[in-house]
Amino acid sequence: MLEMISLDFRRILKKNRLIICFFAKLLVLLFGLFVLNRVLIYNPAARDWFVNSGFIYGFMKTIAICCKYFLNLLGYPAIYYYSHQFSVDHGLFAICVPPDSGIYIGIQCLAFALCSVFTILIISFPGKPVVKIIYIVAGVLVIELTNVLRFCYLVVASKSLSETAGTKSAEMTKKLIENHHDNFNLIVYGIITIMFIIYVKYFSNLKKEVKK
Repeated sequence: MLEMISLDFRRILKKNRLIICFFAKLLVLLFGLFVLNRVLIYNPAARDWFVNSGFIYGFMKTIAICCKYFLNLLGYPAIYYYSHQFSVDHGLFAICVPPDSGIYIGIQCLAFALCSVFTILIISFPGKPVVKIIYIVAGVLVIELTNVLRFCYLVVASKSLSETAGTKSAEMTKKLIENHHDNFNLIVYGIITIMFIIYVKYFSNLKKEVKK
């Protein structure tokens, strides 16, 4: 009886090994991401090092430059600048169409979590390492391009509010950004799902692994 149960269990494991391996890798990597997130939140020294690092500065500046470029193409005389007035312990880039004060690019708005989730999904699924690297880079660029377009929309919306809402524009812009954040996440999670399905169907080693 025990031998039959053992054989059935092995058969089930063998039949579903791809799914089991995928979810095992996924859970381990997501747990690692969670731990890293907790360290950055609750360890002041680690957080200060991260938010003031050259990588974060360069990344925010790249986002700001791309936003300015796209807005200029659309005919808006947008500018960007770096300031410490938006945060207590580190500087941030702001994008605006003068004389509007525009919006600032917060650390939490750089889509790192979304890019990390996408990267973990691709790493966890079977596939050639080179293909994974190329696909991850392409996917991250798609996510960040969506993020840049999101910032462009917020800058234009902020300018429109400043022209129509007067003294209440700052408060309304803050609510706009807060509400837009959740909508943006839903849109990008949809994009990540589509990109993951495309990877599984066209770029992974799924068929080869199934035949083993």
